[in-house]
Amino acid sequence: AANKKLLPLSTAAAPEELASVINSALPSTIIVDARGHGLIPCDEDFKIHFSQFPGLVSTYRDSDMPAPAAASSQAE
Repeated sequence: AANKKLLPLSTAAAPEELASVINSALPSTIIVDARGHGLIPCDEDFKIHFSQFPGLVSTYRDSDMPAPAAASSQAE
């Protein structure tokens, strides 16, 4: 996982502002939630949605993991 950089973005920013920041950083992948997906107009090949994480973990670790909603309800 070399050369990974966190680029936190605000959902309060306009899509044009987000595009400017992203274009300056030139990321190879963008991790988005549902709101970020709507704000960041780019090719789907560049996006990883939060909802995909359980499947990605299962694919790379060969085990089932709870979805984010299930994990947060278990903590309560």
